[in-house]
Amino acid sequence: MIAAAAYRSGENLTDRRDFRSFDYSRRQQVLATRLIAPEGASEWITSRNLLWNLVEETERRKDAQLARELEVSIPAELDQTTREELVWQFCEEQFVQRGMIADVAIHGPAEGEGLNFHFHALLTMRELGEDGFGKKVREWNDNALLDEWKDAWIALCNAALERNSVDVRLDRRSIEERREAALSAAGAATDWIEERRHLIEAERLNYTPRPHLPRTPYLAMEAAQPIPDYKGTVDGVPMPDKWRQDVAAWKAARKSRDEARKRADEMEQQLEAEIAALAEKSPASDQADAEDGTSAEQQEAFDIIAAMFDPQKPLDARNSAAMALMVHHPEWQVETIFKKMLPELTNVQDVREVSALLTTDHRAARRLDDEIEQYSDWDDLHDDRVALRDFGSTLAENRTQPWAKVEKSLVQWVVGHVAETIKRAVTALASILRQERLDAQNRPAPPPDKADSGSVKPDASPTPPRGSPSSSLKP
Repeated sequence: MIAAAAYRSGENLTDRRDFRSFDYSRRQQVLATRLIAPEGASEWITSRNLLWNLVEETERRKDAQLARELEVSIPAELDQTTREELVWQFCEEQFVQRGMIADVAIHGPAEGEGLNFHFHALLTMRELGEDGFGKKVREWNDNALLDEWKDAWIALCNAALERNSVDVRLDRRSIEERREAALSAAGAATDWIEERRHLIEAERLNYTPRPHLPRTPYLAMEAAQPIPDYKGTVDGVPMPDKWRQDVAAWKAARKSRDEARKRADEMEQQLEAEIAALAEKSPASDQADAEDGTSAEQQEAFDIIAAMFDPQKPLDARNSAAMALMVHHPEWQVETIFKKMLPELTNVQDVREVSALLTTDHRAARRLDDEIEQYSDWDDLHDDRVALRDFGSTLAENRTQPWAKVEKSLVQWVVGHVAETIKRAVTALASILRQERLDAQNRPAPPPDKADSGSVKPDASPTPPRGSPSSSLKP
């Protein structure tokens, strides 16, 4: 351990049992070191040399585990000061606060190693007493701790990358797991733009991961030198070409990644071109909408929602409308319950669809109520739903007003949670309507009827979205 600690720290340490010296003070890649000990241990651990001599002298068995070592990569995109702060904080929180002493050394890349910033943490194995080591703590070797440390390090690094406006994130998942997640998200997307973006992400991950390449063939490859023979054996058989095969596989995987990125970039450029083409607004009403801060879709969404609370409608219908809007409540996460209890819904964010189902299928409405009642916050949620239903008549009365004006007045008319629920519901429905409008414009025109094959009807327009007035859809 004394030799290991000297090598990692780039120092000259001496084994006081036989006075052997291990001098690695000429190492160039050691950027920073620190000995971090729990409070109390610092009184008798004054140096790295003393620490590891005590560790050696404490163990009696020749096969004893003297220490645990972790080698951890550090994002090269961060500056050295930030890297050091992250490492010291992580080791303090994850190791030292559990009772370990951490001997930490931050290393930079050697020549030809690219961006290989990392740190070594040598960790003691025994609990600390007033003047020395006590019993070994077996729990510190639990594999579950390793997973916990990995998650903690990723969270710490990603927070630092975000603070420093670096567009890179750490992710423990394999390439295949991340690609499957992107494909699942695409399948669950509620509009075609979101779906395409997830598919682009999946395509960017559609490549062969690079295999591990040992340092010797890697450095030879980077220096454009001949790859040396592999001196070992595979299953007892000499394989002198193994390193050359490893390098070929590594290069093929890198080419696969570059090709995937190129395909994804082309898909992204195509998507942005389609969005730009569809976003060109020609109707004169769009300019009028912009003047009062209300888009056509927002106004239409507000009109649809306000109509659901028309006082002339039955109480059950208004109750169903209020429940449909509760999916957008800012405090209670009821969307998961809706998806679980109403699997027949295609989009729980669409208040038109939810309200229609709850109004026509009383068993579904009862099933949903029974599930929600099991939660401790049900009384408060119920009160907000009733307040929303009763306030609906005010919404209906203001249907002719621009949504931007109504939105500003909501907080003066009704309690905050209900006002925020209405705002979110209008925003969500407006997004759905906008998507329906883009889909309608992007949909290929149907072939003309045989009877009218020689003419085109001048007033032909796309089918209006479900639940909206036919006159509100702009072709």
